[in-house]
Amino acid sequence: MYKCPKCGIYSKNYREIIEEEYKGNGVTIYKCSKCGFKVGSDTPMGGQFFIESFICDENYNQKYGLFLGRFQPFHKGHASIVNKIIEDGLIPIIVIGSINKILDDKNPLSFEQRKEIIEKIYPNAIIIGANDYESWDKWFENIEKQILDISSKKNIILYSHLKDVDKIDFEYKNKKYHGNYPTIFGLEGYHIKNIEEFTNNGNVIHAREIRKNKELGKKYLFEKTFKLLNEWKFWGEIIWELKTFDKYYKIVEYTNFIKVYGGDGTMLLAIREFSFKNKPFYGVGKGTLNFLMNKEENISNPEIISLHLLKVKYENNWHLAFNEICIGGDMSSWIDFSVDDKDEQIEDFKGSGIIVSTAQGSTGINKNNGGVILPLTSNNWVITGDKTNRKIHYVLEPQNLTIKIKSRKPFHIWCDGKTFLELSKDEKHIIQIEQSDKIVQIMFNDVHEFKRKRK
Repeated sequence: MYKCPKCGIYSKNYREIIEEEYKGNGVTIYKCSKCGFKVGSDTPMGGQFFIESFICDENYNQKYGLFLGRFQPFHKGHASIVNKIIEDGLIPIIVIGSINKILDDKNPLSFEQRKEIIEKIYPNAIIIGANDYESWDKWFENIEKQILDISSKKNIILYSHLKDVDKIDFEYKNKKYHGNYPTIFGLEGYHIKNIEEFTNNGNVIHAREIRKNKELGKKYLFEKTFKLLNEWKFWGEIIWELKTFDKYYKIVEYTNFIKVYGGDGTMLLAIREFSFKNKPFYGVGKGTLNFLMNKEENISNPEIISLHLLKVKYENNWHLAFNEICIGGDMSSWIDFSVDDKDEQIEDFKGSGIIVSTAQGSTGINKNNGGVILPLTSNNWVITGDKTNRKIHYVLEPQNLTIKIKSRKPFHIWCDGKTFLELSKDEKHIIQIEQSDKIVQIMFNDVHEFKRKRK
């Protein structure tokens, strides 16, 4: 039997755990295939010496300590359990749970981020991920499949720190139980070791309190973890704010999402200014209509809707729009419009303006002008005329539109109600509109409420 003296990985065949990293100039360097532990020599016996350093009892069976948690984030209380596993001479298998949960206030860190944090503290631990399931049967099956790839059941000990208050009523294999996941491991024949978790003056450290309080993070997280979470904006960083005599609007960036406190205008501002960060937006309604906002401040099991933006270009200028692009003048304007796509002419008409709207924006200015309301799942555009010489209502697939304009008065291009450009009169102008490759994600705790508002 061969076993790495550093990380404990073992095999009957040394070739499964030993790699030749370098050979040349009379020097040979070998390393452990898991942890990278190296031994080298400039003698012909160098390789043999390394292999012999791995030899252990033929009947040796490495033991593993299994520890499960969400680790949002991993703190010193968690570390006390992993340390106990190591003190007992076992190799830690750390199972990071809820990896399929959409990021919210309870699950702000991704699996990869939590894995990175733990690896910086325990580089030799074995780390695996586990999905949440509605069925405890599927949940256990998923985890057991992974741990049995590492070793047999008799070599794995579950380290549990759950108390009576953590017990719940649940069903497993068509039978009802009162307990928690250690109950299932016990039923399946695993040895369980109950230990005391590290406490602060008798009070258990809770990750949920650390998520709320940066000072607690400084106290109960390892320095390298605290520094990393700070860089990731784990506790939030205000990136825009507006204070009035009675209201406070703000945009706060977190590790994996952006919270917007305000009304729909604040959300559009956030999308316009911060969509480059490629994080989903969650709105907390503080405005009048709160069309794009949620009632609750806390994000809980949200549904994410992905929506395309429009892009308008004029000469060397361009801008993005979430809802619509409007081109036109005042109520007395009478402008010549010619709308073409890359293949054919769509329409020539006269009027005060033209509106090109996305599905999400079709319930706004487009609706007020009699335009078609598109379902959110639609990727199409709506083109609607404003005070035109005949009805202009088109639903088109996204394409490269060219709009040629001649006006006797100055006119504007608006993106989501904000002026993008003012253009001069008595000149021919060519404006192009296309679908942006930028996709914005909006988070809703109750997406049905949002859809209801659109009706």
